[in-house]
Amino acid sequence: MKKTNTTQASVAAVKKNPETRLLSWDVLDPVENQYEKRRYQLSRHCMQRVSQRGIQADAIALTLEFGRVYRRQGMLFHVLGKRQLPTAFRHEWERLRHTVVVLAEEDTTLITAYRSDNPYRKIHRKPKVLLTHYKSMVA
Repeated sequence: MKKTNTTQASVAAVKKNPETRLLSWDVLDPVENQYEKRRYQLSRHCMQRVSQRGIQADAIALTLEFGRVYRRQGMLFHVLGKRQLPTAFRHEWERLRHTVVVLAEEDTTLITAYRSDNPYRKIHRKPKVLLTHYKSMVA
């Protein structure tokens, strides 16, 4: 996927389709002055958690476009901090603050989304490798 100049890019027309569990939007590339289509598949778990937590589709899109990315446990954690938020969206900081979107590293499937008071600390404390089969490896 080609990386755009996200400091000037704008997220437009976020669409969430519950039947296909697809989240898509257009991003304006200021260098080429063309729109790029971004598409992400939402897992059932993600649809359920986003609905329960009241996280809107545009908050997920902004987090994926402008958030800082951390690799942990075979997943990508996108965190939207105040410094990453473009000035055009600063008035919505309370609604968007510390949104975390978790993606599968190998494809564009959204695993979950949540808000955290201190997401950086919690993500840095996670081990780099997910130890799901730890007991079977030791035994």
